[in-house]
Amino acid sequence: MGNVSRRLSRPFKNYNIENRAHREIAKDKPKVAPSYKMKQTQINLVNELEPDYKVTSQTKNIELDNNLKKIYVKSYDNSVPDNNRSEDPERNLPKERLRPELSEFGFYESQEVVKGKISLRQAIQMIDKHSKDPIIYNSEYLAKEYYLEKKLVDYKLHIKL
Repeated sequence: MGNVSRRLSRPFKNYNIENRAHREIAKDKPKVAPSYKMKQTQINLVNELEPDYKVTSQTKNIELDNNLKKIYVKSYDNSVPDNNRSEDPERNLPKERLRPELSEFGFYESQEVVKGKISLRQAIQMIDKHSKDPIIYNSEYLAKEYYLEKKLVDYKLHIKL
């Protein structure tokens, strides 16, 4: 519905658009808002002290530039380790820099599972038990073992994987 209304309203939006644009361009520009009195007093003070300040601040001062080229700064920061330092045996750093192996399913598995919920590993074990012996491992038995509702276990076991 939005596309239809947009297509219908477009000609009305674009009607006489060129003339409206020329009219907007031809208008006088708005006046600049007046500055605060304090700003004007600061400008007057700078003009009294140094009349050529605006010109000198925008030009490059060659003498200052040469002085900056002569300066060389070397920083000494103790928090950054130096490459020449020997290893400190008391420092707790990892000895192996390999990534930890992923679990069997490829992501982090929680060790603690809340009652009423099961992990992926438990779900696979539950389906495996039921597929090996559906008489012993029926939905009532599995619901008690994993603290689940019986109707939820019935639903999960009857889904074809």
